[in-house]
Amino acid sequence: MKSTAIGLAFILAWVVAVSTGWAQTSEDKEHAELAKALPAGKVALESGLAATVREGKPISGKYEVEEGKLQLSVYTVKGDKFSEVIVDHATGKVAKVEPLSKPDDLKAAKAQNEAMPSGRRRHARQGHGVEDGGREAGLGGSGDKDA
Repeated sequence: MKSTAIGLAFILAWVVAVSTGWAQTSEDKEHAELAKALPAGKVALESGLAATVREGKPISGKYEVEEGKLQLSVYTVKGDKFSEVIVDHATGKVAKVEPLSKPDDLKAAKAQNEAMPSGRRRHARQGHGVEDGGREAGLGGSGDKDA
C-alpha cells in the first residue's frame, strides 16, 4: 500500500513537472523569438500608437511575433467597438485593422479601456509627461488632465 502511494505521488509529481516544463519552454521560445526580432523594429511604440488614432483611441500596444514576423499590435476603441490594429514595424503605417471578436480579447480590451482614464489622471498628477492628456504617448487625450 505504501509503495503504491509513493509510486502515485512520484507519477503525479512527474506529470506536473513535465507539463510545467512544456509551458515554460513554449513561453521561453516566444520570448526568445521576440528578443531576436525586436532589433528590426524601426518604429517606436509611441509612434506606432499615434499611427492608430484614426482607427480609434489606442488603449494598449505590444510588439509580438506572428507567423514568424515582427509586428506592433494595438488595441483601439471607437465608440463601443474594439479593434486590433497592426502597425508595420518598419514604416509605422497601419497595415491591417480587424474588429476584436474573441471573448478573451474583448474582455482584455474592455478592462484596459476602463483602466485608461484613471491611470492617465494618476500619471498626470505624478508628473509623468502626460500633461497634454496623453497625446504625448499617442493615447488620444483631450488635453484636460482629468479627462
